[in-house]
Amino acid sequence: MNLHPLHGGGKRPFRKVFDIYLDGSTLYGKIRTSDAEIGADAMRLSLQTDYALRTLMYLASASERATVEEIAQFYRISGDHVAKVVSQLVRLGLVRSRRGPGGGVELARDPASISVGEVIQAFEGPVHLLDCLGQEGVCVIESFCKLKSVLAKAERIQREYLAGVSLQDVLPTRAQIRNLSRPAKP
Repeated sequence: MNLHPLHGGGKRPFRKVFDIYLDGSTLYGKIRTSDAEIGADAMRLSLQTDYALRTLMYLASASERATVEEIAQFYRISGDHVAKVVSQLVRLGLVRSRRGPGGGVELARDPASISVGEVIQAFEGPVHLLDCLGQEGVCVIESFCKLKSVLAKAERIQREYLAGVSLQDVLPTRAQIRNLSRPAKP
């Protein structure tokens, strides 16, 4: 079962950027993966946040507890990175961990009660398009700058949108899962 179309791997770290932009009242998203597509201007989610979201999707789609190794093998990513992410997800109360025979990790909450925005906020902290949106005294024109209010509104819209998207909303359908196969274990 392949829940994520973009697998990591290879000799260099896999980079991808998810752009969110507003056109009128419609919010759009686009994933960019090549170095040519990813520019310095993109607001990026960290690899840790990416792995956290993928781990949650995996667990929400699983019919039983999973191990860190299974998740890492499935996505072809580092088990050490997944273990760090799982540790953070446990601290946040999003995942439960059980040791011993039959142990592993599982969701601690219903997927419909976990928002994508909640996960991003927990892993990224406050994310701002410009420094002046998160702190005072950054720019000499900030007291009358109209761009600051425009970008603050864009951030608010993005936060509200992502807070309204649940983990359940981004899961593949059962038919999609049935049509996919797991990669072979090494």
